[in-house]
Amino acid sequence: MIRRLLFVGCCIFAFTAPFDFPLKNSGIDIPLIKSFLIAEIVLLILLWELVIIKERRIVFEKVPIFLPFFFFFLLHLYSSIFPSDRLIWSLKYTLRFFGIGTILFIMINFIDEPYKIRRLALFLCAGATLAALFALIQYRWPYGLMPLQRFFQDHDVNPARIRGLFGWPTNMAAYLGSTLPLLAVFLFYDTSVRHRWWRKIPSIASLGILLSALLLSRTRGWILGFVAGFTVIWGMHLLRKKENRAFRLGAALLAVVCVCTIASGAARIMENDLEDSERCRVQLAHDAIALFYKNPLKGIGADMVIWSAPSHARAHNLFIEAAATLGIFGPILLVWLLLSVVCSAGRGVFGDSRLFFLQVGSLASLASFLGHTLVDSFWHNSDSIALFWILSGIGICAARMNAGACRKP
Repeated sequence: MIRRLLFVGCCIFAFTAPFDFPLKNSGIDIPLIKSFLIAEIVLLILLWELVIIKERRIVFEKVPIFLPFFFFFLLHLYSSIFPSDRLIWSLKYTLRFFGIGTILFIMINFIDEPYKIRRLALFLCAGATLAALFALIQYRWPYGLMPLQRFFQDHDVNPARIRGLFGWPTNMAAYLGSTLPLLAVFLFYDTSVRHRWWRKIPSIASLGILLSALLLSRTRGWILGFVAGFTVIWGMHLLRKKENRAFRLGAALLAVVCVCTIASGAARIMENDLEDSERCRVQLAHDAIALFYKNPLKGIGADMVIWSAPSHARAHNLFIEAAATLGIFGPILLVWLLLSVVCSAGRGVFGDSRLFFLQVGSLASLASFLGHTLVDSFWHNSDSIALFWILSGIGICAARMNAGACRKP
């Protein structure tokens, strides 16, 4: 019964990830638990403890990602306590990031059947679709939704750039754009609806809603993520089909496009032929790199760029910010963590399995997420943190089931 509640709780968490709000807005004031997502995580951890008490054993399966997760957590703690000028701020960020990250291990230990991981992925896509639908309604009636937006602490409304309840158009574009590839694989690869075209209508409608919201966000970073995510889907498809000639030709064309794009961007930077937003991003990157040079070993403290940079803004690049806040070991451990996720989620992806499409979808969505982090800053948002860990959990759980590692309790 408790295991069933944990599964239901994971599905609710995935669905409500884009709808985080301060608990004080609903009249609840609990020390250290200030937001709805954190409250959900605490309840799931308590249920996990009840399973341990009931079964009288430690219910925790060691997985390769545990070590990079643990060391990355220790590095955040160290940088929060010692170099940071704002101890409480850095500790809050660290506990929030890794506290939400426990959803990954809850999924690994308690989502042990194919239908469960498929339903959780559907709940994640449904939540993103509802968030995008709200954003489209906001575009049509920007001032008619103010009571609801005040509840989510989103007061400012700009009808020209929708942002839903994410606080900023970029944050919304990051979440919706990263969910898009996972939703696409349901449309093209889900064998349970392959011969029933009418069951694909919800997926088609959801894709249309997400794309409409992304276009009306009037941001461009999600396009980079979109290209990265759908390149993964395309590449996986060709490799699975063993179309080596087509794959080589496509890979060559993609390489040419990437090289030309990078060369064009580098030339514009060298010539200083940039738009205002692009010039701002370059300056933010320079500021963060300067902060790294000041303290290359320890960093300036977790999530401290916003307080230490002259512009009081985060570096719009995940790896540069990791170097500035955590020192030289920050990007190293971050890459280790990401490689562990990709290797665990991609294991057996080219085999014959009903769940391979979830592995492809999670890998593509993670590629979209990470591609977007190269030009924008949203790693500090609870909804984006939750999305990263849920996508990782979907891919790892699907891979473990494909390999026969998970068994019924």
